[in-house]
Amino acid sequence: MTSFLLGFAGFFVAVVLTVCALLLFSFFVFLADGRKERRERKADGEN
Repeated sequence: MTSFLLGFAGFFVAVVLTVCALLLFSFFVFLADGRKERRERKADGEN
């Protein structure tokens, strides 16, 4: 029973870490896209 709980806890921790990593990755991609759009707008001369 204890080994089952340990395995479940390890699996849960792995899932949480994966979700956090995905959220961070998507956040950085979002930031990079925003910067790219700003650069393109400046190049177009809208400002």
